[in-house]
Amino acid sequence: MLVHIQSVAKQTPKSASRLDRASVIIYGNCQATGLRKILARMPYLSSQVDFRVIEYYNMRGHGRGLAQIPKRVFNDVDFVWEQLGTDFVAEREQFHSLIAKRKPPIVRFPAFTINTLWPFMGSDKRLVRDPDYPRRRRYRVPDQIGFTVAQELAGRDASDDELYDRYMELSKQRCPDLDKRLGIDRAQWRMRDAQADIAVGAFVDANFRGQRLFHDPAHVSEIPQRYILRQLIEQTLEPFVEVDIALAELDEITTDYHGMEWATVPIHPLVGERLQLSYYDPDATYLWYSHEWTFRDYIISYIRWAPYVWTF
Repeated sequence: MLVHIQSVAKQTPKSASRLDRASVIIYGNCQATGLRKILARMPYLSSQVDFRVIEYYNMRGHGRGLAQIPKRVFNDVDFVWEQLGTDFVAEREQFHSLIAKRKPPIVRFPAFTINTLWPFMGSDKRLVRDPDYPRRRRYRVPDQIGFTVAQELAGRDASDDELYDRYMELSKQRCPDLDKRLGIDRAQWRMRDAQADIAVGAFVDANFRGQRLFHDPAHVSEIPQRYILRQLIEQTLEPFVEVDIALAELDEITTDYHGMEWATVPIHPLVGERLQLSYYDPDATYLWYSHEWTFRDYIISYIRWAPYVWTF
């Protein structure tokens, strides 16, 4: 869906001037959708605030952009929480032209990303539209070493051990300087933070080694989501809710929640060791839709471009 509106019985906000809930538009990509999923589990906050989530990454595919969204979504908006990005430029411009007529305060926050944890991302000619899989992709993150091994051993009846050993051999030879990669990520975080009202770069830099913040380069765990929501609640909702109650509810709701983990791309053993990731376990299994795969399982499936059963 393009728009999600949480509907619960109306109650009087703590200090609002009108006798209904506060209204917040959340405008962003799939990370903003992840925030919606947490907010939907927060009965106190949802009873005080009407959250309306617009997923800009869906608008282009539906053809008519914001014209297909009911006008009531933009009525009586108290705040906009906007996730910044450089993609979907036309859709963003359309959104801003429409919301400008209402003149609500806009609080901007960056998207969370990291490339250092997956240094072998690159081109893979097999990554074409595939309608049988989520987002029309069989595998979400292209692995250049995996593609190279697939090309090298094409036509051979190679065993799983041969595929994996060759992958590990090539990846050890071609592993880039992870400190340089991290420097590039840090530069991107600083650039995004400079355009935002809420900064995230220092938070990511201080925590990515000690806590699992990411399930792939752009899909996050509950920890970044909780961090962003705490900032947004504190900065914008004090006139409408008891902030302490809302934050306590947020902490409780996210205790056993793992964020966007439905298709986790495993971390390479070299990366776990060289970056000294405290949570890294070479024997760990990772959720990949209906499957729980080790790093080895995932890489062999990727090299073979193996089909799989998936559900959310």
